[in-house]
Amino acid sequence: MVDKLKSLPYSKIVTYSVLVAVFAALLDIALNFSGLSLFWVAAYTFVLSLVVQLVTAAARNYYYSKKAS
Repeated sequence: MVDKLKSLPYSKIVTYSVLVAVFAALLDIALNFSGLSLFWVAAYTFVLSLVVQLVTAAARNYYYSKKAS
């Protein structure tokens, strides 16, 4: 997975991150209507947003470090 991620161009990584964020938002809406407690919906959304931010930041750092060298 990591090797696959490293071989992707930066724009595709950002696109995938945005798609994951949109999917998370749609899933959040679905969970909200499923009767799950608001705490768990908020916790799930928070964790997923952290994952998206970390992947995007790691990809950006990798892209710029590769571009600089």
